[in-house]
Amino acid sequence: MIWNERMRILRKQSHMTLKEVAVRLGVSEATVQRYESNKIKNIPYETIVKYADTFGCSPSYIMGWDDADQVDESVIASEMQKMDKEEKANLLAYARFINQNKKPKKKGLSDKIAKKSMKNALRRDPNGPVRVRGVRRK
Repeated sequence: MIWNERMRILRKQSHMTLKEVAVRLGVSEATVQRYESNKIKNIPYETIVKYADTFGCSPSYIMGWDDADQVDESVIASEMQKMDKEEKANLLAYARFINQNKKPKKKGLSDKIAKKSMKNALRRDPNGPVRVRGVRRK
C-alpha cells in the first residue's frame, strides 16, 4: 500500500515523532505506528483529513491518488489566513519573484509536430504563390 509509506515519509520529513502526530490526530502513538506499518488497513476518513492538514497536503495525495509534486491550494489558503499583513506582503513578493524568474519551457514533441504539420500544409505551387491546403493566396 502506498498510503502507509506516504504517512511515514511525511512525518519523517517534518521531523515529527509518532507521539506528536498522535496528539494532532487525537489517537494514541501506537495507533499512528500501526497506520504507518499497515497493520490498520481501514483508516477513518476524518483521520486522513487531519493527517493531510497536519502535513500540508491533500488526502488524495496520502491515498496515492495524486502526484507528489501537487500542492493543495486550500492548504496554502489556510496557511495564509494565519499570517499577518507583512507576512502576506512578503509571500506575494516572493510569488511574483518566482513567476518572473521562470525559465522558458523547452519545445516539446507537440511543438515539433505542429511545426512539421505546418510545413507539410504549406506547399509551393510551381506557378508561384503559396498554396495552403489547396487554397490559393494572393
